[in-house]
Amino acid sequence: MISISTDKKVFEENSAVRERAIRYGDLFEELHIIVFDRKAQSASSKIQISKNVFLYPTNSKHKILYFFDYLRVIKSIIKKIDRKFVVLTTQDPFETGIVGLLAKFIYKLPLQIQIHTDFANRYFITHSLLNFLRFPLGLFVLSFADSVRAVSERIAKSIHSLSHNVSILPIPTSPLASRSSLLVKEREKGRKISFLTVARLEKEKDLGTAIKAFKKVTNQNIDAEFIIVGDGSQRKSLEVLVKSLDLGDKIRFIGWRNDLEKYYKEADAYISTSLYEGYGMAMVEAALHGLPLVISDAGVANEIFFDGQEAFVLKPKNVSGFAEAMTRLAENADLREIMGGKAKIIAQNSLVSGEKYLEKYQDSVCQAKTHYAQNLNIFKKNILARYLVAGFTGAGTNIGLLYVFTDIAGIWYLYSSAMSFVVAVVVSFMLQKFWTFADQNVEKVHHQFARFLGVALFGIIINTACMFFLVDVIGLWYILAQIITGALIAIINFLMYKFLIFNK
Repeated sequence: MISISTDKKVFEENSAVRERAIRYGDLFEELHIIVFDRKAQSASSKIQISKNVFLYPTNSKHKILYFFDYLRVIKSIIKKIDRKFVVLTTQDPFETGIVGLLAKFIYKLPLQIQIHTDFANRYFITHSLLNFLRFPLGLFVLSFADSVRAVSERIAKSIHSLSHNVSILPIPTSPLASRSSLLVKEREKGRKISFLTVARLEKEKDLGTAIKAFKKVTNQNIDAEFIIVGDGSQRKSLEVLVKSLDLGDKIRFIGWRNDLEKYYKEADAYISTSLYEGYGMAMVEAALHGLPLVISDAGVANEIFFDGQEAFVLKPKNVSGFAEAMTRLAENADLREIMGGKAKIIAQNSLVSGEKYLEKYQDSVCQAKTHYAQNLNIFKKNILARYLVAGFTGAGTNIGLLYVFTDIAGIWYLYSSAMSFVVAVVVSFMLQKFWTFADQNVEKVHHQFARFLGVALFGIIINTACMFFLVDVIGLWYILAQIITGALIAIINFLMYKFLIFNK
């Protein structure tokens, strides 16, 4: 197997990533892992970490070149092994996914895509311009994948109609020692309540919401502290926020730590305010330590941990909701122990054993080989191909009927234009529903058609506005402007069809 990755921790001896790679090597004759790395950071071209696991840094001079460097290394590997036994796997459906897709076409290999983040989440899409571009890129790449491995059911559901052979395989989490009952009793003797977060300090973790909620808790004269373990680009701005709220003596930034068990054991409750998550390993680890959870509806929230049972699950950015839940836990030791106990049992039951995990991982890879070997036609394999054909058929129907009604039947062109548009919308709707998205349910077909017609009319408005802007304001050639506008509308329509109209 050839794995395309960006995780440089695999180069670190005794790291969890390297140990996991070595275990994966037991499943295959050979495992070749290609990792993006700058030339100044690595002089090696090949590193052997076990009898059949090999690492290849791309030794790229610049990030712009890493696509070509990935392909260069893949080519060098393919030359030395029998490609009949090779499966490509990529760490994500974005940058590494594009490399995997190119390699799939060039070397005619099956492709497995791994998804570690909820990239269909609106907070992911609007997080940055890069993420906005990654979303349609991910949809495009996934439509060509032979199998997909998602870390949560939430992600699997979001791509179900787009991808083949979607399997759910959570991030492996080791069972950890829980707090001892003696330690719990000692902590209840008048000691301040300790809230804990373990996270990268990045925008998507939305630690600002947690800090503001904690401020509301302390305003009620509750003796509490908030421990934040982790680091990232938002640390300075978060420290400024803490200072502005006069919480400097109550909130501590610990930075990265390897001894996380110490912090889990000393905490009373775990807080996660993430806008989006792929899985949420830290909240699972916290639950394994018997901590009650106050978490946003992201990752495995409402999938493993449910609101009001093992956790308080709140909408992202709900400062008041987080503050209320934190206050309830701070004021009620029995509630903390009851919810923490339930969370621990649920977390333990959700764990996948090492052998089972490797078995499911291998199955996902085998599914990619099987699907690729079936040699299905392009329309059976690819939803985007079906979408484009259905779209062109609808457009062709519109133009063809416009000619027939106007030039042959002699109908006034405005009437014929309206008639051909209606027929074309019906034809396009039927093709998109029953063929492209394979939605055979007819119970709510009239509601779907109404939304479909609304999307079509919305497309006309977008087309007119974009054409005016690109031609009259920017000065682009009108043909080029229409190509750009048409591509934009095609992407918008596909997303609307998938998530709004034919979402099963």
